[in-house]
Amino acid sequence: MSDLVPLEDVVAALRSATESGQSGAFFITTEQQHSAMITLAGGRITGMKYRQARGYDAAAALAGMAQLKYQTASEPTELPGEGDLDTRTILEILTTGSVPQSTEPTPAQRAPLDLDGLRERYVAAIGPVGAALFDELVEDLGERLTTVEGVGLLVERLAEHIDEEEEAERFRHDARVGG
Repeated sequence: MSDLVPLEDVVAALRSATESGQSGAFFITTEQQHSAMITLAGGRITGMKYRQARGYDAAAALAGMAQLKYQTASEPTELPGEGDLDTRTILEILTTGSVPQSTEPTPAQRAPLDLDGLRERYVAAIGPVGAALFDELVEDLGERLTTVEGVGLLVERLAEHIDEEEEAERFRHDARVGG
């Protein structure tokens, strides 16, 4: 890992990587030793994770950091459960610390979602109590479920309640394939 550098330096390196069409990952560590990861494919940011936050929420959380350590890797890396993210939006959040004014999801951010099918699959994984948990999370996420990021967050929060890790991974996989 590199030495601590200002957030602006990390954003500049990320912007350069996106503009030059790079693929790979940025591995980031905060002053508090929390880790984050940003994945790229062909110059597009394809995933972002910081602690439990993903996507735009992760970008907003990192935007509050003054200094970070980072290193890059050119190997293709994928964050499970991530959907399409808008690269410009991520860079803007990291730069300004706030989500852009437009609340209308871009076409790349919209997610077709079969809530009934996902609910059915979740109840099969966790049992009858899964219906109540599912309904509660859907209500909590509300309009965020119109985005790929929101759907990914729903799947991750649901999977956290599945005790067997193998079944949780199958659920995540089925949700990506079926979603």
